[in-house]
Amino acid sequence: MSIKRLLLSIVIALAVTPALTAKRSLPAEVPPIIVDGVRYTVLHRGRAQGLSQNGGYLEAWNAKTGRWLWRVRVYNVKYNPLQETDAQDIFIKSLSVKDDKLIVINDAETIYEVDPKTRKVRPQGRVK
Repeated sequence: MSIKRLLLSIVIALAVTPALTAKRSLPAEVPPIIVDGVRYTVLHRGRAQGLSQNGGYLEAWNAKTGRWLWRVRVYNVKYNPLQETDAQDIFIKSLSVKDDKLIVINDAETIYEVDPKTRKVRPQGRVK
């Protein structure tokens, strides 16, 4: 093998390696919450369902029948087109209830409040 080909092979290997290591696995599942007969769940695979991003979605289901009620995107992930999208995904890591509002914390440590009646989302700042 010529030195030129060897160097070209090394350059290609080094260029491809960051893209391969950029892949990240899905986060741990977030336990659902049931409030007044509605089960609230986190959707981690939004793109597989034709949505614009993987993380950041909250869904509501009838706890008795299992019927899907609604979905809300809690936050928008801004993707840099020059980077691997899966390395930029931001997922919900925590879901809780406080004062009849759903409290969502993502892995960027941002807190959101979701009103389950109106589905309005309000950013609440960052985890301290």
